Amino acid sequence: MTSREEAREGTKIGVQEKYISGLAHISVHVRDVDEATAFWIDLFEADPHRDRPGRQLFHVEIAGVVLAFFELPGAVDTTVSYPHYAFTTSAEGLRVMKARLEAAGVRTHPLWTRDHVTALMYFRDPTGNLFELYCPEYDRPEDLRLATDRGGDFEPPIDDLMYDWPKG
Repeated sequence: MTSREEAREGTKIGVQEKYISGLAHISVHVRDVDEATAFWIDLFEADPHRDRPGRQLFHVEIAGVVLAFFELPGAVDTTVSYPHYAFTTSAEGLRVMKARLEAAGVRTHPLWTRDHVTALMYFRDPTGNLFELYCPEYDRPEDLRLATDRGGDFEPPIDDLMYDWPKG
């Protein structure tokens, strides 16, 4: 153990055990709150969260994670892979959600890996926020494209994932 690690060990107060109990929510910049809400409810079967009569719904919950939408001017940078937000899926769930997103007009790309075990896929919400579906143990690794930084031929097409979400 290094001297820095030893010093840190002596100052621990149990923050994770005593004070931090989980992730409360993720605040997401959106161009239209109603559009974002419909996207997540329609495609991911998210549940309305903090739905108050007479007030605009701007929170949804999916798999225990609350997404809070805030309409803000400005654009999301569509050429980089960070920041992004990831949901864990099963192998079957990854395939089902990829097909569901594509059927709804959301651009995706081939499933890929960095390690021949995990499977990844990016997509964007209607505003352009980048999300990832992450499968920790994919059951068909032979079907995955290998990332270029790991000796493969696949680079996720981050800047090609934008699309026009139909209003409605």
